Amino acid sequence: MKIQFRDIGGISHPVLVHFQTRGYPMKSRATLSTLCVIAVSLLYATSCGGGGGGQKSTPPPTQNPVPAVAALSPTSATAGDAAFTLAVTGTGFITKSTVHWNGQDRTTTFKNNTQIEAAISASDIAAAGTAQVTVFNPSPGGGTSAAMTFRRPPQPIPCPAPSRLIRPVHPPERQRSRSPSMGPTSCPRPRCAGMDKAERRRS
Repeated sequence: MKIQFRDIGGISHPVLVHFQTRGYPMKSRATLSTLCVIAVSLLYATSCGGGGGGQKSTPPPTQNPVPAVAALSPTSATAGDAAFTLAVTGTGFITKSTVHWNGQDRTTTFKNNTQIEAAISASDIAAAGTAQVTVFNPSPGGGTSAAMTFRRPPQPIPCPAPSRLIRPVHPPERQRSRSPSMGPTSCPRPRCAGMDKAERRRS
């Protein structure tokens, strides 16, 4: 019995090309049947690798991880500011990870498996409020991370500039009152003892 491999449709197949009993007499049909079974078994084992289908089994695809968000940078932006790049730090990021801003896809740049960046437009922060930031990994596996809040505080109200310089108003100075007994130097006039006696007699 002789087996050769021949290319059929680009695939190498074993082919039985010669079968003989090498001069041994066939005592019964059972002996010939046994040889045929052995030949078929050899062909099957050679072509299929000992069993199973004719093709090699394909390993299951690698499962993508579920991402997790740990931090945002920046964590807030004033409403009405210009567009900016949001850096997202976490774990389980892949090349196909996508940042979602309030559930909507944003253009995402993969840095490594712990950091990605997203382009946030001016319209995303036009109004005051908050935004929910998540990261999504596609199948197989994958999923959406827990949300992290991004804050958009309103613009501060500017104080009006003063139209003119206001000077403090001081109360008017009180005029000094002069007593009849006070001289121009505001000192008491000297009184003699004789004048006091005459005043006491009049009273």
